[in-house]
Formats: sequence, structure tokens, C-alpha cells
Amino acid sequence: MDNQTNADNCDEKEIENVLKDFFRAYYNSERIEMFNYLDAEFQKYVPITRFLILPDFYRDLGVLAEICKVRIKAERQIALVDCVINLKNQEKGMVIAMKKEFGIWKINGKRMFR
Repeated sequence: MDNQTNADNCDEKEIENVLKDFFRAYYNSERIEMFNYLDAEFQKYVPITRFLILPDFYRDLGVLAEICKVRIKAERQIALVDCVINLKNQEKGMVIAMKKEFGIWKINGKRMFR
């Protein structure tokens, strides 16, 4: 059980870092870097050229204020992250879905940009 707790803690830190890096790329308008943090299914569905030019993917994501809780389902290699986002001068709760692909945590792009 102790090994599982250590693995979960490592995954939790990795997930937090991915989200912070994704939002940092968003704040700096680094669209290609943002795209790299999104899952393969989204990248297959939305090629990078569409992601870079379509207004659907330029919506305001807000400012990541806090990562409250990370819930990991290790057997399915998915995670749900409860966050607080500052959007238009209001704090809003948001759940960000993630999945592990080839050992790396990725953000579920379809849920992020729906």
C-alpha cells in the first residue's frame, strides 16, 4: 500500500505540473506548447493547424488560481482535477479530466474546449 501511495503522490505532482505548464503556455500565447499538453485523441481529431487558426480554440480559459484536489483512478489511468479558475473577475470551480498516455499525463482536450 505504501508503494501505491508514493506512486499516487508522484502522479499528483506530475499532474499539477502539467496543469501549471499548460496554463503558463496559455498565458504566454504559446499555442503549440499548449497543444502538446492535450491528449492524442484530441490531437487526432483536431490537427495542429486547426487548433492554431480556429476561434473555437481561442476562448478564455481564465487564470488557474488553485488546484484543490486530484483524484486518480490508477487502474484506468485517468484523473479528475478540481480547480479554481478566475474567469471574468469571478472564481469558478472547474474539473479538468486527464489521462495517462505512454507514461505522461495529458489533458482531455475535448472536455477542455467543448
